[in-house]
Amino acid sequence: MTYPTGYVTDYIADNFIAWRANYNTETALLRKFNVNWTPALVLLDKNGSEHYRLLGFLPPEAFIVHLILGRAKIAFETHRYEEAADLFNRIVGEYPESEQVPQAIYFRGVSRTKLTKDDSYLDEAAEELKKSFPDSEWTMRTDPW
Repeated sequence: MTYPTGYVTDYIADNFIAWRANYNTETALLRKFNVNWTPALVLLDKNGSEHYRLLGFLPPEAFIVHLILGRAKIAFETHRYEEAADLFNRIVGEYPESEQVPQAIYFRGVSRTKLTKDDSYLDEAAEELKKSFPDSEWTMRTDPW
């Protein structure tokens, strides 16, 4: 099980305000956030705007990466680029086997560029993606760079 795993529950407690909705009784809340399948993880910012969604079960190691990615996406989309870059970098450094690494490399480059106004971070991300993940959709997304 994923949620009873200590480091998963600790990470959630340290970084989120968790709400577990009952699928059978809290139908208005589930409709509000368009939850049609469980398990569903919907990450919102402090204003209640959705920034990340994950459906279905994942084992703890894969799930924790999505929690970090969700935090990074919230930081990115709320213009906290340094925090976003650090979180994307954490995925790349600590979870190199994760399927989320190409996306993290992509957004790490974009976050660093937005933070510094230095386009060389885009080139660096594109090169790293081409070298390590040549068939990734995230590599294809760097073509205009």
